[in-house]
Amino acid sequence: MNELSTILNAWQQVRSSFAFSPQQERADEFFADVASRSDISWEELGREAREDYGDVAPEILSALLATDNPLIVLNSLRFARLEDAREAEVFQKFIRNADPQKHEVTLATLADMPEMKAELKARRNLPKSVLAALKKK
Repeated sequence: MNELSTILNAWQQVRSSFAFSPQQERADEFFADVASRSDISWEELGREAREDYGDVAPEILSALLATDNPLIVLNSLRFARLEDAREAEVFQKFIRNADPQKHEVTLATLADMPEMKAELKARRNLPKSVLAALKKK
């Protein structure tokens, strides 16, 4: 995966914002495992995160979103479970802070998800495509 160094750097930044906890320790394990396997694909990354590290999915997602890389952010959405309140909060925070033009595709995708509609409707300066997606039923 070409984006691996970007993801690992983002985790180092994100982890410094968390108080030390068992969740942080588990997320460290996940990222250490990922770092040792530079050939990991997005499918493998998502599967392993869910199967082996589901308890720290919000921490993993926080790092992926912190990359601010549109491709990484969009790919992370494929594995998110937005019905989980902790994971939904990670994406709600992203919606509040993301550059709407840079992340237009991700925001338009999130507009189709009931858990994200209210947060997106509260956001100003959304691209037309995101506003159109919000109007769909």
